[in-house]
Amino acid sequence: MSNSLFEIGIIGNVLECGMAEPYSIASINKPLTRLDDGLRGDVFCVEEKKQEIVNNQCVSCNTLHHQYNEEGFRIYHEENIYGDIGRYSYEYSDGILMLVKLLRNGYINERWRFLYDKTRLLKVDYRFYESEGYLEEHEIIPTKCNERGNVVEENGRKKKQYTYDSLGHVLTAGEYKFEYDKQGFLLKKTIRYGNTTLFEVYNRNVNGDIIDVETTRSDGHQETKHMDYTYDNKGNWITCRMKCRYENNFFVQRVITYFDEV
Repeated sequence: MSNSLFEIGIIGNVLECGMAEPYSIASINKPLTRLDDGLRGDVFCVEEKKQEIVNNQCVSCNTLHHQYNEEGFRIYHEENIYGDIGRYSYEYSDGILMLVKLLRNGYINERWRFLYDKTRLLKVDYRFYESEGYLEEHEIIPTKCNERGNVVEENGRKKKQYTYDSLGHVLTAGEYKFEYDKQGFLLKKTIRYGNTTLFEVYNRNVNGDIIDVETTRSDGHQETKHMDYTYDNKGNWITCRMKCRYENNFFVQRVITYFDEV
């Protein structure tokens, strides 16, 4: 299951550039691993470049970089999405997960501090800083968890609720609904934007990678995307060609470095 680091939803099964609520509390309140990013083997880092292709010419290029420690936990994330650069560091210790976003000038831009009681998240300390490093916004977000430790409610300024199936997969997250196949892969996603509803259905190859995305809007508009991959000897894909029916096409390249190569 070696999915791209560029995602299609707020929870897992990532595919394409642009992260919708990438730091939703339900999706990052536990340490993230190589497996969460869909990677096989002892991966040290992944560098990913996504080119937008029009008339066989590259018109834009987005990049992303993930780094992991030897235990497999993600410790660093950097992205350049249409010129918007974000750098994120992860720190893990007993009862605390810290996620920090840095600006180009090195100042902290955002900080999430997750506080636990054993395996259950109690609250999130969120801070937002302006470009010169001055604190502009501070919010304490209490949370509620179910018996398995999954977040079911955020009680911040904007209340959010989540539901799960018996295996711990997210079923609903605000305006999002998810359906899974028997193997636990994301099968369908439904999103509501005001009066519009968007339906996305995913088909996969034998490696578990998404090869087709069929998108239908409630107004009848349809879009299809098809992906072709090549793989390294660990089973992680290293190139992906994305062909779209109406939108521009994309070519994604990965450079994957393993610990035995460092």
